[in-house]
Amino acid sequence: MSSTTYTTLDIPTRRKPFNYSYYLYGSIIFILIIINIIIYYYLLFHPSPDPSPIFIDLTKVVNNRGFGIHDGNFDGLDQYFTCSILTQQQPSMYIGNIPFQPIHSSNKFNDATARGQVITLPKRTLGALYLLASASHGPVTTSHLAVTYQDGSISSTILDIPDWQVAQPEHIHRLDRTSCQINTQVNGSLYLVPLYVDPAKTVSHLTLPYTYPVGSFAQTLHIFAITAFPASTSHAVHIISATPTLQWIQQESSQWIKVRIHNISPYCLDNVIVEINSNNHGKQENDIQTIRHGHLQRFASGQIAVVKVAVRLGSSSSLSSESTLISVTSKSRMGIQTTVAQEVLTLDLGGISNFTEDESSLGHHQAPDWLRGAKFGIFIHWGVYSVPSWSKVGESYAEWYWWQLMQRDSPTFEYHRQTYGEHFEYDDFIDQWNTSSFDAYQWLDVVDKANAKYFVFTTKHHDGIALFDTKVSQRSSVHLKPQRDFVRELMDVSQTSYPHLKRGLYFSLPEWYHPKYHDDWLGWQGPPRNAYNHSIIPYTASTPINDFVNELQVPQFLELINNYAPDIIWCDIGGINNSTAWQAEYFNQAKAQGRQVAINDRCGNSVSDFTTVEYQDVSNIPPRFWEATRGVDPYSFGYNHETLPEQYASTTSLIHELIHVVARGGNFLLNIGPDASGRIPEPMRDRLLAIGKWLDQVGPSIFEATDEPYWVTPQDTATPSQTILFTYHRLGSSFYIFCLEKPISGRVIIKSPIPLHPRAFIRLMGDPLHESLDWRVWDNGRLIIEVPDRVVQLGQHAWVFELRFP
Repeated sequence: MSSTTYTTLDIPTRRKPFNYSYYLYGSIIFILIIINIIIYYYLLFHPSPDPSPIFIDLTKVVNNRGFGIHDGNFDGLDQYFTCSILTQQQPSMYIGNIPFQPIHSSNKFNDATARGQVITLPKRTLGALYLLASASHGPVTTSHLAVTYQDGSISSTILDIPDWQVAQPEHIHRLDRTSCQINTQVNGSLYLVPLYVDPAKTVSHLTLPYTYPVGSFAQTLHIFAITAFPASTSHAVHIISATPTLQWIQQESSQWIKVRIHNISPYCLDNVIVEINSNNHGKQENDIQTIRHGHLQRFASGQIAVVKVAVRLGSSSSLSSESTLISVTSKSRMGIQTTVAQEVLTLDLGGISNFTEDESSLGHHQAPDWLRGAKFGIFIHWGVYSVPSWSKVGESYAEWYWWQLMQRDSPTFEYHRQTYGEHFEYDDFIDQWNTSSFDAYQWLDVVDKANAKYFVFTTKHHDGIALFDTKVSQRSSVHLKPQRDFVRELMDVSQTSYPHLKRGLYFSLPEWYHPKYHDDWLGWQGPPRNAYNHSIIPYTASTPINDFVNELQVPQFLELINNYAPDIIWCDIGGINNSTAWQAEYFNQAKAQGRQVAINDRCGNSVSDFTTVEYQDVSNIPPRFWEATRGVDPYSFGYNHETLPEQYASTTSLIHELIHVVARGGNFLLNIGPDASGRIPEPMRDRLLAIGKWLDQVGPSIFEATDEPYWVTPQDTATPSQTILFTYHRLGSSFYIFCLEKPISGRVIIKSPIPLHPRAFIRLMGDPLHESLDWRVWDNGRLIIEVPDRVVQLGQHAWVFELRFP
């Protein structure tokens, strides 16, 4: 047997020759970086004059007379602005901290109604553009104002301006505004509308959109003046406005101030701090001091942000105009801190110590921050109507069973006759109401797992049957067969086991058929009658009264306020009322207890903290804080046993609706209707749990977003087949892009100007690998995000991309 010997040879390794070019290139790059850093900090901190406003000439584009002393025709109906801030020639008029110069000349025109005009801009870099604008015959929405730059690129702002005669208190509007009297002796609104402009580019011109001409009685955009500010490095931030709120922190002597600021520099700023203090030259008796500053981790170039500053008020600051010094500083990553803005503004500080039973006093109340930041809540409709639990699917509300029964030849009229007979009255369902499955813990556990931040429960619907212990009537679940105070059980469990959930109580002001309820405006009249022979029937357990409003409606509101301490009172229908009586009690009591509460806009008077929109898509942004509400059922709040499992709204469609609402600055109140026993139907439970799981992955994009829509546009228009919406982190640290359909060809295309940084990190939220996605900006300004197949497949319901700043 032979063997083979193998020899290992030592072959010398050839050393690669030294490449000096690598070191040369690296050194050049390093030197360039150092030079850029030096230039950046020199420009940022080198003293230079505060940029002066540039007033854009509109004399060549005005085409209407929107204001005057004795003549005008703003809206085609011979109505026009007559207030002195427009009609009296003065150096400038202000909205917030922005000066404007409307046209005052022999020219009969002073109003540019938007008909596609091109307005020449100064050939320089601009940090800001602001319009003095208004709208007639409804809100102007989805109208693009396009800024064209010298390099041919374009950036657009999508306008959403409320109608000029939207009658709401000034402090609750989304845009900075001022009231201006009209020749008909009512007030209209002039709005401060910011436009996006890139501070790093030289501008060329502004193109107005095409809106309807005056006289067409359709939405028309009116522009009275345009003010620009040059891009600035030393004064990198412009303070647009500062608005006191009635919100406080910890103690009554404090107050939150909303400050709207604009980064007019070509650089992203780090660690921006906003403070407000007295401008009293050292006098101590009336000091105003910042106790919690406003903070942005990142403030992108060309962007606008709203920050909140908490101040401690001096002893004589209540309801007084105070001269304040607002300072904005930025601290670089190298630890260098500098002042980038400083303004002296006079603010009306203090607020109302106690509300009176007067709508003008109550109208100053505002939605609390916790509600504006809650984003997602659960509505629960449950009552005697859950026993028949029937309506024609998608056509009527199941909880309106009694009302539909009384409409001769309606589907419910026929269904009731065939199922129960003509002599079975609505109140007969009370004895059939078996509530054995009601469990407050199970209900609230589902609410909690859905990641909702608040709930609203129906304490009394239009049938007049209260689900709480009321002393002014025996028509309640406590005195009748269930003999349970469901409101007490739910509120107690929430307070002890789910204290992080805010608690809301729904209450119907009218009752359909109460013997003493007579409302010609609604067409609701008592007493109750048999649906088939029209004979008068008993209103079970109702205590005899003479005055429905003051003997029943107001006392029951006060019972809910005093006995259950709700965070929200969610009124319904309105109608005849004396709501100021309980509203003053509610606001004053909550303030004394250190609680911040809210009411909606259905209490029958003009007092409210937010607008409600029911089962309705919203394309435009409401002028104030708002809440959208709908059921998981296709068209019902109460349980409808006729609805098949596949007919309920899908999880995906509900998530899309949540995104649409939050991106437009609202809250989404999603309703479930338990069956008569108190069991939440499986399709409803499944939808809530699935929404909760989705929110577990993308929560910051919803719950940590600002409570105002992204100011440039809430929705992109680059690719019509891709619905893309935006939210912005309240600290400026991230920007969120919601793509509601699968990315086409593995990419997302965005046309709208969004905050970018050359080293921004973009990822799909929910990606366990946290993969950084490639992106680039084309010459036309469009952002392209490359999305690999692996990442595309991870998306469920919606693809949410986080753009994080370095």
